[in-house]
Amino acid sequence: MAGDRLDFPHFTILARSQRTITTRWIAPHFFCVCQTSLTFPTANGKHLTRTARIVIVPLPQILGLLAAALRLFLLTRKGVHYQKALLNAARGNRQ
Repeated sequence: MAGDRLDFPHFTILARSQRTITTRWIAPHFFCVCQTSLTFPTANGKHLTRTARIVIVPLPQILGLLAAALRLFLLTRKGVHYQKALLNAARGNRQ
């Protein structure tokens, strides 16, 4: 949720070095454009903040929905062509 806080264990980073920090998001939102920040103290007593944007897109569900829509479109088109063929055949028998 917005404003939730997650405490990482204490660690030390040496000057001009890097550290990758990871965590597991137990219950992420279904669809989200979220922003996360990490704030940590520096050696001179100031705080440094880094922010990242996380975009969660439910790609399998979107692809499934598009596939279902395409299938429905194709079945409807096939049904329309079949109905036209039946009407043309019925008209041909009347003449």
